[in-house]
Amino acid sequence: MRDWVKELPLSKVKANVGLGAAANSRKSRVAFVQFSGEFTGTPLQPVPGSSLKSPSGTGTAGRLSGVYTELYDDLDFHENNFMAQGSFIAEGMVTAAQIFQQSPVDDRRRALIIIADGQIMDTQLVASAQQSLAAMNVEVYGAMVRRFSATTPADITAEQYLKPLTSSPQDTHFVNMEMDKFISSEGPLHTICDSSSDWGQYLSLSTAGVAMPCREYSGKVECNLDPGCLYSDTLLTCTDSKCLQHCNEQDCKADTANQCAVWDTAKSVCYRQPECNLPTKAACDANPECVYNTAADPDRCEDRPCKHYDESSCLGDDVTKCEWTELTQKCDVKPCVNIKVQGTCEGTTDPVKCIWDPNSPDNCVADKCQ
Repeated sequence: MRDWVKELPLSKVKANVGLGAAANSRKSRVAFVQFSGEFTGTPLQPVPGSSLKSPSGTGTAGRLSGVYTELYDDLDFHENNFMAQGSFIAEGMVTAAQIFQQSPVDDRRRALIIIADGQIMDTQLVASAQQSLAAMNVEVYGAMVRRFSATTPADITAEQYLKPLTSSPQDTHFVNMEMDKFISSEGPLHTICDSSSDWGQYLSLSTAGVAMPCREYSGKVECNLDPGCLYSDTLLTCTDSKCLQHCNEQDCKADTANQCAVWDTAKSVCYRQPECNLPTKAACDANPECVYNTAADPDRCEDRPCKHYDESSCLGDDVTKCEWTELTQKCDVKPCVNIKVQGTCEGTTDPVKCIWDPNSPDNCVADKCQ
């Protein structure tokens, strides 16, 4: 697990970044939950103490982190406090769901990887946790690891209990394999960031219709970066591109009205050609409909903010704080709105003069009477 964490593209965002924080990133944050316990109650009751995460003051304190040293301390804690008892997972899945609930909501995909080496004993108690994870669009993977190459009857039984806990399609969300193969560089754990792997395909933002249903994109920019999606100015939401309706290359490339120019032979899928999917900064800067985002990871060409062509759509885009200018019949980002410090606001004159208005919800606004 230490080797795996070292290889991940970690965000370098510490665990103390909590819910509501601005943590948009395509890089990873990780948390660890240990599940194990001894059956002491009735079959329909969770086993007390069967979920363990690092305590306050240790590593991540049981939270998502993108800092290797914090995660390393967590792994030290779990190694030194290994319960080595029965496989009771109900409490552990609730703990995992709570960790996701307490973390920022951003453009990253969420994944839960369950690793076990024996039969899960309380699968009849996990329904509520499964519903919580599904509501947060968490991809659930399962790995039943064994010591030997031969599969024993016990391994088959264990698989029958863990596999139903994974996301659909379960055949590509679940593995039953030797531990050495699971942790190898070609195994599902180490290739989870590869969009062409069995597990990675569901986490790749670039795989339309598989990794990210269009409705899950909250913003116009991220929506239009996915060639299988298109932002609707009428509905103010991300919708499936009409290109997906074409079933062959000829029909795909003939539909120029919907920019259906890309036929994926391997998947037999028709994709839209994103207008701002430009390879260089120079090409991006030359297109007035596009903007080069150096704050993205990696840097990329995107649709310009507030790219709307009618007043109602412009004014409805409250996420990016847009305004409609009657004179130019154009939608633009409100000037001054992103400045949050009064002194900086009052000293800004380019491209417009900004003033501080304590009665405005944005506080820093353009001086309309200039």
